[in-house]
Amino acid sequence: MGEKAALPGPVAGNIPVPDRILQIDLLKALAIIAVIIMHTFPPSLILASGGPYYLWNAVPLFILIAGFTAAYGFRKRGAASLRQCYDPRFVARRYIRLGVPYLLYWVLGVILLVTFVGVSLDARALVVNLASGGSGWGSYFIPIILESVLIVPLLYIAALRDPDLMVIGALAVNISFEFLVVLSGSTALSSFIYFRYLFAGALGVWLVTSTMPRKAAIAAGGIVSLVFLTLVGYTNVFPQGSIFYQYDGALQFPAFMWTLVLAMAGLAWLPKTATSRITRPLAAAGRASWHIFMVQMLFFLFPAEYVYWFLNTFVLRVVLEPVFFLFPPALDPTLQLVGVACNILICCILGYWWYASEKKVFGTIGGRIRPT
Repeated sequence: MGEKAALPGPVAGNIPVPDRILQIDLLKALAIIAVIIMHTFPPSLILASGGPYYLWNAVPLFILIAGFTAAYGFRKRGAASLRQCYDPRFVARRYIRLGVPYLLYWVLGVILLVTFVGVSLDARALVVNLASGGSGWGSYFIPIILESVLIVPLLYIAALRDPDLMVIGALAVNISFEFLVVLSGSTALSSFIYFRYLFAGALGVWLVTSTMPRKAAIAAGGIVSLVFLTLVGYTNVFPQGSIFYQYDGALQFPAFMWTLVLAMAGLAWLPKTATSRITRPLAAAGRASWHIFMVQMLFFLFPAEYVYWFLNTFVLRVVLEPVFFLFPPALDPTLQLVGVACNILICCILGYWWYASEKKVFGTIGGRIRPT
């Protein structure tokens, strides 16, 4: 598979290309649903369901897609130099579209923590909290995407010269970064730095810029990644505290070739038109995935506990217990499925409402630039 197999149409020269790729929106929707599922179920259940092979790839998939969509946008605009890629107006609009909802989320998160949890935050703590993506689950993803706006153009310009060499160079930088992090003895901050995920972003850029099929290399890399994910998820090869321990391992460079395989499978096999009652809402969730991500961060701070209380006191007692009176073993897993369905619906509906409302406020700018 190469660019011509992965993309829904040619992306070269002056040939017109679509503003949006439906498969990308669908992949983003599946990724945000995976994030919500991960934050709903305990790690033991995620492991038992094979989560390392798909759920754990949600954030790397978002990062790969961010590289893909940025490179796709540069190609559509005919950008061929760093000056064109770093057009101040484009970069400013990008940061406005990403930063405004983030600042609103962050203010709401601080209010929740201070008012209802009693957390005390001085000026320094507020600055650190803002720079690190806030307080919700998966907060490290926020600075990663904000950093990618400035780093992906470098990958794109390098890929215009040689996409394969760009990917190899990005992998070398990624490995060197992790080596230096381990030598420093402080691995906590690396989660918030884009260079930890540089290889994933580079693979997204490669999908847009490469025109040569690399079936053997992709297959071999995918197998290596699958073996690695099996080791980090189901064995004790990597000790606790290691950068490769369980979920942390899925966010490391050896796992990203499997992320590429998932992305290419989605581009090849997901619907190309939103004509069904399933694809239309999924595509809408994909377009609003940046906002949904922040909604779920707020939701899992503690509002989710009230949803679980309602499920256990009303849905369980009034609805499910009478239905499953003759089949009590099925009651508990059914309640879990109802819980995750509620979480997905709440986060997606609120996130899309936020996205749609903001789009109206931003008007023309909101129609041109979409968060990844």
